[in-house]
Amino acid sequence: MSKMLEAIVSALSLPSRECVTIAGAGELPSCYAVTELAAASVGAAALAVRQLIVAQGRRPSQVTVDRRLASMWFGWSLQPVGWERPPAWDPVAGDYRAADGWIRLHTNAPHHRDAALAVLGAPVEREAVARAVAGWRG
Repeated sequence: MSKMLEAIVSALSLPSRECVTIAGAGELPSCYAVTELAAASVGAAALAVRQLIVAQGRRPSQVTVDRRLASMWFGWSLQPVGWERPPAWDPVAGDYRAADGWIRLHTNAPHHRDAALAVLGAPVEREAVARAVAGWRG
């Protein structure tokens, strides 16, 4: 059982003796443990259903969570309410031709964008950034 699933099971007072198998491969593209959270959440929900089955006097079955399917469900079903997702890429982020090759500007974090634009002396406009980068060596 993963540490995240153990934490959820503990917080919800689910029976920890039940065994959950998390199987399969695949990850959502994130620097955070989103796939682990997805698998743990589905596992906890399955444990709750398993507990209900036992309370009804039926024999419970083994709980197996497929990481890929849990990740797909998270990616498809969770939608923002009252806000919009930010764009995946900042308008300035990307590859630029420098005087001697190419560089890639990673400007998705506002402080990264501000630092790059300060060095280049350019406004937040892709064309202005391209002109500024063209004068620099990569």
